[in-house]
Amino acid sequence: FLTAPAASGGFGMEQASALHIYGIFAGLAFSMPVLGGWLADRYLGERRGVWLGGMGILLGNLTLFVTGSLPAIGGADGADATRRMLLWLGLGLIVAGTGLLKPAISALIGRIYDRETSRSRRAGYTVFMVGIWTGSLAGTLFTGIAGEAIGWRWGFLVATVGMAIGLAAYVLLAPRILGDIGHKRDAQAASSAANDARAAPTLSAGERRQRMLLIVVMSLFTAAYAVAFYQKGGVLNLFVSSSTDRQVGAIEIPASVFLAVSTGGFILLAPVLEMLFARLERRGIVLDVFTKQIGALFMLMLGYVFFILAGMESARSGDGLHSLWWIVIGYLFFSIGDVLMVKAQRHSEQDLSH
Repeated sequence: FLTAPAASGGFGMEQASALHIYGIFAGLAFSMPVLGGWLADRYLGERRGVWLGGMGILLGNLTLFVTGSLPAIGGADGADATRRMLLWLGLGLIVAGTGLLKPAISALIGRIYDRETSRSRRAGYTVFMVGIWTGSLAGTLFTGIAGEAIGWRWGFLVATVGMAIGLAAYVLLAPRILGDIGHKRDAQAASSAANDARAAPTLSAGERRQRMLLIVVMSLFTAAYAVAFYQKGGVLNLFVSSSTDRQVGAIEIPASVFLAVSTGGFILLAPVLEMLFARLERRGIVLDVFTKQIGALFMLMLGYVFFILAGMESARSGDGLHSLWWIVIGYLFFSIGDVLMVKAQRHSEQDLSH
């Protein structure tokens, strides 16, 4: 959207400027849940946090729809001041909404299973994650196809309608399904949390240092992984758009559809790798957290090898294009890396809870 010509409804920005905005947007979207989680826990309650966060994302996409509907009037990059203002407003609303929604809904799932067994809790989170990945796959496909094939603004409208449907279902069903769970914490809930804290085992200084070391190293690995993985929404997406032969018969595949390869691959490969890990554990082979994280980074590295090979083919070819299979294979390695990283994060959570 940012780099598309203004004549087609985009902003006509240079790639460097667009990537700079994308980096700011993604960085804030991943960091704001720290503040959003604190607000939901202390003041709003998880239920209201989910509602306000969803509304922020809905209004943000609606604002971007309006932005894409306005004609480009002027400016060096094809966008006038009004469109720029609406662009930043829309992105800001999505960032704020994500900052509230992500931590609030995760905590809400946890509260549902507060009194359940760990097995039921894991099952609940599994259903939750399936919903996230299914939504990610559907959102990437539907908004991407609508945005590139029909018009950029229509992609934002699809996202707006999708969030509106989700919020409507939440408002209608939450009172019956959740009851009082997730409302602003009252004195009884605070007292219960305090009792739980007093009942927790006391850690020695060495155990505390070990846990802090685990958190620090996990954070460093995760940061390195995120920097590499989320280039797919920026540099890699532009690379696919400009250099990939996306023509299949009479149809040109939208570049954003390729983003769904890693998500779809995750959904398909996650149960396969889960069975593989279970078989290894039965044989007494248990991979620790750091092995899984190193494996995730190695899979990303292999994925980038295929992107490099794609670039080399583009440089050699007369039309400057490369086969789409380089991209598909590269993103499948991203899928394997994502499964390993999620497994590592779950493993570390279990280690810390123990």
